Amino acid sequence: MIVEDDQSIAPLLVQLVRRLWPQAAVEHCVDGRSALDAWRRHGGADLVLLDWGLPDTTGTALLKTIRATGHKAVCVMVSGHADRDRIIEARRFQADAYIVKPFRAAEVMARLREVVDASGAVTAANDDLDALPEFVTRMLEHESLGVPLDPALAEALEGMAELDAEARLKLMRRCQFEPALVGPLLGLANSSPYNDGSVLIETPARALERVGSTVLVNIAVTAALHSGSALGAEVLVAHERRLRQEALALVRLLSVLGRVLRVDVAGCRAAALLTRLGELALLVLQQRWVDLGGRLDPSACERLLAGRAAETGHQLKVQWGIPTALQMRIGAVYQLPSGTVHRDAILMRIAGLVHGERDGDELNRLLSRLGIEQSPQWLRAQAAELGD
Repeated sequence: MIVEDDQSIAPLLVQLVRRLWPQAAVEHCVDGRSALDAWRRHGGADLVLLDWGLPDTTGTALLKTIRATGHKAVCVMVSGHADRDRIIEARRFQADAYIVKPFRAAEVMARLREVVDASGAVTAANDDLDALPEFVTRMLEHESLGVPLDPALAEALEGMAELDAEARLKLMRRCQFEPALVGPLLGLANSSPYNDGSVLIETPARALERVGSTVLVNIAVTAALHSGSALGAEVLVAHERRLRQEALALVRLLSVLGRVLRVDVAGCRAAALLTRLGELALLVLQQRWVDLGGRLDPSACERLLAGRAAETGHQLKVQWGIPTALQMRIGAVYQLPSGTVHRDAILMRIAGLVHGERDGDELNRLLSRLGIEQSPQWLRAQAAELGD
């Protein structure tokens, strides 16, 4: 059980535990009341990670209650404070370990291994391997989703403070083209802890300014720890490469359209990076299936991507908390709702049609509507000249 209300720390702790014990049943609670409800519902827990400061209580008060039940749980306190008095207080209530935020994932995993009974303090849940479609359905119903991320990028971000200014800038630029980072960043930057709703944060750069680099590191490490995130199956790697290229092609087309109209399209470019979330998340689920011993048939992979991408993408956008306005912008690439007047949505649809080479009445009408005189062929040629 993980009791943590910070929206960037909690997913990271969940993935740390899942990486150490892949078949463990993990319960995440945001406050003391829900934690105690979960504790009673499940009859305790084998491992409990407790944040010091919770909305309705303190971690030590919750720890005291847990210890009073007599259940032999391994309890680890997580705090942003390293002062001696707090550590002593945690020990007084029999905390098995004390972890200070911010932390490095590898160090936390090593510490958890030390304090958890090697003979089986974490109870494995039943995880029989289904056929691929059934496995994906089960994961979509019961597990959080993720998209691919190179573990080396997360490692580089963890060591960002040690980089010189030029290397740090290069790393930040790379992050702005990673769906696994852009999506959660936009979701968090537009959530209540960081935004009162008066302004829409629509670019990775502005989102990073709002939430800070520590949160970015947490997001990256969480994504890299997600089971299946590091793709290894050749067919999945090939699909990821194709999906990234298609998203970048949309980004380039939007850059060209922005130049033609002399308008800022940074928000549209960010949305373009998130247009293939469903397929990317399904790749991760299939890699997880392969890692568990399943055999992957390329034709089955194609059917899955074609048949379940839309619902999976929507589920992931909801999971990340992507604002409705940005979700509508992403969806406009595939279909423009009747009566749409927003320029950004029209630009997204134009980019989708031009990229798909669907030259015809709809595209001509939309180009005319925005006063764009250049032909689709010219737009594609200009985008191709931009390269990656």
